[in-house]
Amino acid sequence: MGVLVKKSTSSVILNFLGVPLGILNLLFLQTYVLTEDQIGNLSLIVDKVFLLSPFILLGTLSIVPRFYFLFEKTSKEYNGFMSFILALPILSGLIICSGIYFLEIDVFMTNFWIILPILFFFIYIRIFEGYLTTKSLVNLVAFTKSILFRLFVITSIILYYFKVIDFNGLLKCYALSFGLHFQIVFVYFLMNLSFKFQFNLSFLRHPNKKEVIYFSLFSLLGAGTSILLTKLDTVMIETLLEDYKQVGIYVIAASIVALIEFPKRALSGLAMPIISKQLGEQKKNDVEEIYRKSALNLLIIGLVFFNLIWFNIDIIFSILPNGTKFTSGKLVILFLGLAKVVDMAFGINSEILTSSKYYKWNVFT
Repeated sequence: MGVLVKKSTSSVILNFLGVPLGILNLLFLQTYVLTEDQIGNLSLIVDKVFLLSPFILLGTLSIVPRFYFLFEKTSKEYNGFMSFILALPILSGLIICSGIYFLEIDVFMTNFWIILPILFFFIYIRIFEGYLTTKSLVNLVAFTKSILFRLFVITSIILYYFKVIDFNGLLKCYALSFGLHFQIVFVYFLMNLSFKFQFNLSFLRHPNKKEVIYFSLFSLLGAGTSILLTKLDTVMIETLLEDYKQVGIYVIAASIVALIEFPKRALSGLAMPIISKQLGEQKKNDVEEIYRKSALNLLIIGLVFFNLIWFNIDIIFSILPNGTKFTSGKLVILFLGLAKVVDMAFGINSEILTSSKYYKWNVFT
């Protein structure tokens, strides 16, 4: 646990500094400036991007932190492996997005031309961040994601408030915020390249190739299922109720609950490459110690945060601008909050499973 804490301290601090900006943006600025319908519309764009992303990434995001150390010993294999990881989403993205457009799948056609660029930026931001994390280069990544990106979004909403742009302009500025985030991470990625772009399939001759392929397939199933469970809710509300207002109320409630688990997110980002390496070196005692301490610490933090939120929920809604419009989301906060605490009680179990030979269990759990 010590090595994980040391490596993630700066990332935790930057994520922590970004929390007030996230609270200001969604819980204060958006509830003051935007209607419930507009909040729901804005949030649905990102949720739909999340829903599409695992089927475009095809499990590659989990492959990099788990298997990169196997290929980096041979430059040709490593070059081919990383080049393939970067090229695959372009092909899969073209197929999926073309299918959505020509088949006119209703749930994705609303704001399709806003979703499309955000999807591209989001996919490659995740890939670049995954690569940089394997090199423990997390400070700029965390700063850009937690602080700069939120400042871009806040600036866009302020422009809308002062009627510099209309709501359609706000949606375009939202996409532009992802574009600026992408550019910063991309430049940092290029500055820290340890491979050459060289498209070859020599890595497929590696003795572990079958394990890599099976792992990517199960990662796709696991990530797809996880995303469906966490992001399908807003799309279902939109589809079943045909009411962006209810989506907006749900989003505010879910955002309050999200405060409970932000420490776990900070640890999770760095856990996989470290745990993967330790398991590869058969250091199971170290992994067990990381798991036990992470579970205990995250449970304590989760309980503290949940109790602070739930026992002060009326005060929270009274502080929020137009808070009375969102009070119908109280039960959402209760049940989602309890679920988050239970999840945190199991520590970084998902990361350990994903990094081990038992990764298939992630699909079922």
